[in-house]
Amino acid sequence: MKKIIIVAGFVLSWAVTKSQNEVDALRYSQIGVGGTARSSGMAGAFGALGADFSTLSTNPGGIGLYTKSEFIFTPGLYTGNSVSNYNGTQENSMNINLAMSNVGIVFAREASESAKSRGWKNFQFGFGMNKQNIFNSTTNIQGSSTFQNSITNQWLNQAYGLTPGQLTQEAQLAYDVYLLNPNSSGKFDNNSLNVMPSSNQPMQQSQTITTSGAMNELLFSFGGNYKDRLYLGMTVGMPIINYTEHSTYNEAYNGTDSTVAFQSLALGQDLHTTATGLNLKIGAIYRVTDWLRIGGAFHTPTWFFNMHDDYNSSLTATIDTTPNHPSTNNSSLYGSFDYHLLTPMRAIGSVGFIIGKIGVIDIDYEYLDYTKALLNSSNYTFSTENQNIQNLYRPQQNIRIGGELNLAPFAIRAGYGLYGSPYKTGTNDQLTSYTLGFGIRGKHCFFDIAYILTQSQTTNPLYDYYVNSVVNPVNVKTTNNNYIATFGVKF
Repeated sequence: MKKIIIVAGFVLSWAVTKSQNEVDALRYSQIGVGGTARSSGMAGAFGALGADFSTLSTNPGGIGLYTKSEFIFTPGLYTGNSVSNYNGTQENSMNINLAMSNVGIVFAREASESAKSRGWKNFQFGFGMNKQNIFNSTTNIQGSSTFQNSITNQWLNQAYGLTPGQLTQEAQLAYDVYLLNPNSSGKFDNNSLNVMPSSNQPMQQSQTITTSGAMNELLFSFGGNYKDRLYLGMTVGMPIINYTEHSTYNEAYNGTDSTVAFQSLALGQDLHTTATGLNLKIGAIYRVTDWLRIGGAFHTPTWFFNMHDDYNSSLTATIDTTPNHPSTNNSSLYGSFDYHLLTPMRAIGSVGFIIGKIGVIDIDYEYLDYTKALLNSSNYTFSTENQNIQNLYRPQQNIRIGGELNLAPFAIRAGYGLYGSPYKTGTNDQLTSYTLGFGIRGKHCFFDIAYILTQSQTTNPLYDYYVNSVVNPVNVKTTNNNYIATFGVKF
């Protein structure tokens, strides 16, 4: 017998699960290596060099070094590979995508005679798009365990002491498919998982998480060159989020006890997030000598004023309460939610060395404090989620180092980036990037290519560790490869 229950909508006072939480706040606060192939070939270390479209999203003072107008666009190919390890079982996964890294135009004009008399040499205006993050990934997880690590323990924890009308979303789904049953007083207690095997019974767990989308920043920048010594710039940024996540989680009894009622469960979750934000960036580059430049930039917090989530969860459970007559029950829930997100401010300091006509070296230092992220809504307080942001995250310091060797008309580039862990506990390791680049420049056009290798390692529980610390963690090593090419014209 098959029972299908569709729960259309939900009570807003229920806890919002798998979305609108501290994980989302971190995801949309992080920015990776992107932009032009020249900047990317130097690991994004361009804060004291300027005259590159990527700097409009990092140090807008870089626009002040433009002396000619320029149009650029940068297509790219992105591949990712992840290797998970759960209880000694390894799983590999891979994905490949095409993406536009940036496109934009900068207009550079000589200052008027009256402005020149006050020391101004040039003024610039630019607009376009820089990619700030790519969300494409696939992670497969599989391993053997016992039922003391079942996700049903999480739902029991959420339901404990409550009545069916007070359940959270996921616990409600578990109740609908008869994995949870209240006692005679109508409340859930430690005996409410009465169809589950004992804690030492064997089971197989697996999970597949697929994400896609990107965060692209539309920008409008203004700048100027003062006495060929001080270069100033300002950018109004509008980051746009488009994020999709699909997750499937499975448990199955793989023992030989024919009296065990539980057979399997499958939890499916889908999330689609869209948002538009607004921020302001100001920056400056100062030419100390012909061979030394220093740069600094400040980014205001980004205010995502129209975060919108569409999501659904579905749970299927097969229970054999009578011999050879398993019953499969299904329950689904659909919902949407509107809220706001404030991501942290950033401060960037840079030093650049101009080695005659031989090449350049740049070092960028970036600081941001993830504990300053904030979620809010007129319909929900987010007090728990904002407290989790304070408890889990910490300030982060990032270092980027890049160099370019000039073999006119050719150039060779390399870079290294080190991004500290945003977590207090160290459960997630830092992220590193290694980059290589090549370019050829003519009088009126140029062409650059770059390769960005990004590596990270995360260690997280298979599911919510706030309520179940027994579950062994999943270690995931991720390697991302980004191949980009920039085509540019000067006029």
